[in-house]
Amino acid sequence: MHYDIVNTPKVLEASGISKDYTLGFQDRIGFRAGTGFEFYLWNNFEDKKSSIKEVPLVIMDGCLLIEAEYSVEKAKEIYSLFFQENKRNTQITYNFHNSIFDPVLLDSIALKQFYLNL
Repeated sequence: MHYDIVNTPKVLEASGISKDYTLGFQDRIGFRAGTGFEFYLWNNFEDKKSSIKEVPLVIMDGCLLIEAEYSVEKAKEIYSLFFQENKRNTQITYNFHNSIFDPVLLDSIALKQFYLNL
């Protein structure tokens, strides 16, 4: 299910979830919500602030690699530029997957070194 500005807060509240960390882009890094700081979602059904806090997902490894066309060197450049432009006055959340280290798809040694240097 993709994020739905009307239904997602309602579904999260009904599920008993108090914080959501999933609002981010599916194919690049960045501030999909316009901020890196947590905020309350809006309940569109009742036209009021919901009880769900959103912690925006800013950098996910898969999205970074998609944006870099699966080049570890290009991913390093994109990340470095993004971080330099956004290292002050915001919060940057990361989501990494251990399954991304597939030596068939990527240079896993270079990718491991990149992760260790973050």
